[in-house]
Amino acid sequence: LADWLLVSELSFNSAPFTDPLAEFCSDGVTLRIARAAGEKCERCWHYCTDIGENAIHPSICGRCIEVIL
Repeated sequence: LADWLLVSELSFNSAPFTDPLAEFCSDGVTLRIARAAGEKCERCWHYCTDIGENAIHPSICGRCIEVIL
């Protein structure tokens, strides 16, 4: 679902963000938008926390490493 919505991270029923960028409430459903943790992958542009873990490709995420190797 995160890929379909073009977001770096998506979570349900998680703890509220301490500093959301936006918040929308309707009919008992709350949607909060906040910055994703990590750095921006040069290949997919998602923000990930595993950037730099691969010595051969230090600027891309683990998901992209699996795709190109």
